[in-house]
Amino acid sequence: MNSSRINWILGFLAAVVAVAWGIYRFKPVPPPPAPVIASEPEVDDSMRPDRQDYVQPDDPVLMAKVFDLENEVALLDRKHWQGEMLSHRYGDVFVKLWDKLRHAREPLKVLQSFPVGQMVLGADHSVSHHEWDIRVTTSTNAAAPLNQDQWNSRLQKWHDDGYRLDASEWRHARFDPPTELNPARSTMFITLHVEQPGRGERHTVRGDLLVTWQEPASGEGEPVPSRIDASNLTVTSRTGPPMFAPLESRVVMPFTNTIFIEPLMAYDLNGDGLSELILGCRNQVYWNKGDGDFELGTLCRYRPERPFAMTIGDFDGDGFADLLSADVVGVELYVGNALGQFNEPGRPAWTAPAEMGNPYVFASGDIDKDGDLDVWLAQYKVPYSAGQMPTPYYDANDGFPGYLLLNDGRGNFTDATEGSGLAPKRFRRAYSSSFVDLDEDGDLDFVIVSDFAGVDVYLNDGKGRFNDITPTHVDEPHSLGMGHTFGDYDLDGNLDFYVIGMISYAAQRMDHLGEGRPEFPLHQKMRPIATYGSRLYLARDGRYVHTPMSDQVARTGWSWGVATGDFDNNGTPDLHVNNGQLSRATAKDYETEFWRHDIYLADAEPDEPLGVYFSMKQTRLFGEGWSYGGYDFNRFYLNEGGRQFLETSYQLGLAHWRDLRSVLADDFDGDGRLDIAYAGFEPPPAMQSGYHISRNRWQNPGNWIGFRLREEGGGFSPIGVRLNLTLNDGRVLKRVLVTGDSYRSQSAPTAHFGIGRETAVKEAEVIWTNGTVKRIAAPAINQYHAVRGRK
Repeated sequence: MNSSRINWILGFLAAVVAVAWGIYRFKPVPPPPAPVIASEPEVDDSMRPDRQDYVQPDDPVLMAKVFDLENEVALLDRKHWQGEMLSHRYGDVFVKLWDKLRHAREPLKVLQSFPVGQMVLGADHSVSHHEWDIRVTTSTNAAAPLNQDQWNSRLQKWHDDGYRLDASEWRHARFDPPTELNPARSTMFITLHVEQPGRGERHTVRGDLLVTWQEPASGEGEPVPSRIDASNLTVTSRTGPPMFAPLESRVVMPFTNTIFIEPLMAYDLNGDGLSELILGCRNQVYWNKGDGDFELGTLCRYRPERPFAMTIGDFDGDGFADLLSADVVGVELYVGNALGQFNEPGRPAWTAPAEMGNPYVFASGDIDKDGDLDVWLAQYKVPYSAGQMPTPYYDANDGFPGYLLLNDGRGNFTDATEGSGLAPKRFRRAYSSSFVDLDEDGDLDFVIVSDFAGVDVYLNDGKGRFNDITPTHVDEPHSLGMGHTFGDYDLDGNLDFYVIGMISYAAQRMDHLGEGRPEFPLHQKMRPIATYGSRLYLARDGRYVHTPMSDQVARTGWSWGVATGDFDNNGTPDLHVNNGQLSRATAKDYETEFWRHDIYLADAEPDEPLGVYFSMKQTRLFGEGWSYGGYDFNRFYLNEGGRQFLETSYQLGLAHWRDLRSVLADDFDGDGRLDIAYAGFEPPPAMQSGYHISRNRWQNPGNWIGFRLREEGGGFSPIGVRLNLTLNDGRVLKRVLVTGDSYRSQSAPTAHFGIGRETAVKEAEVIWTNGTVKRIAAPAINQYHAVRGRK
């Protein structure tokens, strides 16, 4: 990349800069509707919580308590949060810039109208080269400052050269209030996506802007930047068409009086070698006709009345995939047939001892090695409801109970939680969980990820009893956990796992300011730990540790689902992360309310005045258009030889900023390249739910090989299977087939391996949970192999 091009990109970035749990996450659980047996009943988008109007209670005594809370909050802001409150005055300048740029037809005019004071760009650039012609440019020094006229001329020149700002993020990460000697200063973490369509260039500018502020000359109005230092930014660039292209995109609204369309599942129901796409709670299956063509059908002829969670597997042992569905009453089994159809009414498989609050995710696997699939049913307790909050917010075990359900082999389940080793933490507010053989000793261990807690890891004793090894074998487990995935990310032959968490720029500001309520010292101590973000745990001698590689994939955003896959077929597992909570009219964010007040005011007990206070506040702020972790791009981390990750979502065509939740990887068109399916919400003004598929069009990827498994009965379920692929040079690539990972998603029982330039492989090893091992010598590459365990 020549010097003028580099200067343009860094300058444009600076220019842009210069110019420049909530309602979806915390969804109320509505009551079940009347029974419906139909494939396509009416849908109703009024159940989206942001579209509901809150009616203030007509109770003077109750409302007096609510008004007292509002007065208390105002007093606390003046006493403990002066710096954070002041930061909003400065940060809102960039919020307004961000809002204008998102809607501007001509971003250049927005940029040129913004007073910049002095703009400092980078100089003395260095370039590192990466796979797939990706380049990363950094600056090592600062150039001479530009004044306003010089800056506007530079902007015009870049515009004339064909560069355009495609999208951006502006996050207020740190703030230093003004003093008698120094003006106010801010650090803005920015991400800018810039394209030059004529040359097929895509650039991501990322890093910290150091902003020095001054008051307006009139003494009234907003502060303005007197200096913006953009000299320490990185630019990731690539020339060429994106590797992914939109394939399928549909609006799919929930059934009347419900909020779910997921879980998002991929499964080859009819055995033709291609995975169908399934939206479980919407009772939809999209039959895969090949070459990217999908045909809408009905999943269950007699649809579940009010499903919350679902999973697919052979639960009655007949060799065909069944559907397990959970509602507030218990679990129902929908028996499948050889054609992949669920034509019979569901039958009770387990009845809960009391009405469940919010069953959320199934993990399945044969934990006691008796030849059938057992399940863990986890629940998620919604914060704010009835005025309660997770307590403590960093290690909450105060939700609805999870259940370990043992299968009798015919699809009938018995609660075996007590005595299993899983009971002490069964009240986690869980989002994902999987049975997986972490230590490769032949039995299924257990990993569960929970909001307001993080990850818990258990080893199986071989008899279905679990030992919690989290305190002794897992580096810092705490996070605002949302999902997880497995892979050998550093290529050392051991199975690692990646836990999705959240970051918070509001929390970062408060940490930098040193603000908090002194009567809650642990709240402040745990704040940077809980908001570290996503955590990559690499297996080391039986422990799961953080390394510098972990830091590269930590700050993913407000993240949800995650998919592991070798998307470029080079022999290393990459990562795709879904992002975005609630994007509304403005990027002004509710997070500051959560960290200043919500976690301090409430505890795990219901509190009616607090419930009214939360509802009134959120109705007002979201009604004003505030977001909550909104406008957050997806992230794609390209694995470079098991040594490091490089974020390349924009270069590959994956940097969406829809509010996405579920995600999975699957080769839907059977061409050996993994595609990506998502489910979530559209940005405003539509704000509708739906799903999307991005088709992998990677040019000249590596060679590959795949193995497709199916339910066979007799203890030969693909769930829990381990696959080892030995290359001719002795390297071993690993895959595991699990359920309950990502976020409300289930991947097909297919193992896909990229092998790069290898033209042959030595052996494939398939290990079932019943102990059966099948070895395939020198299987042919660049094709899928159907693998069966029964002779």
